[in-house]
Amino acid sequence: MMPFVLGASGILLAFAAGVVCDRLLQRAVRRIAAKQSVAAKPRVRVLPGGWIRHVPGPCPVSARTVINTADGHGLNESPRFASETPPEWWEHRSAQFGRDVLAYRIVREAQS
Repeated sequence: MMPFVLGASGILLAFAAGVVCDRLLQRAVRRIAAKQSVAAKPRVRVLPGGWIRHVPGPCPVSARTVINTADGHGLNESPRFASETPPEWWEHRSAQFGRDVLAYRIVREAQS
């Protein structure tokens, strides 16, 4: 088998093609990374009155944030710390029917 031999112009062309491919690859990697970072951010849907619809999962705010919650029994208008709401209510695994958090409203952010 004969080795493939390039002339000076062939080597230059191959180098230029490699640079172009490398730049295209870098752009593609940046685009994918940008899409993944956007996709990683949680989507929050704010309802009228400042209510935020809750998707089952862990508590989305810090424990010392004062909130109101809405569950299957209606609105809980008395402000309380987020830590006072049991984790299973946030995760929609409540043993008490209708106690799962469906929406919450931030009354006061946690003080640092």
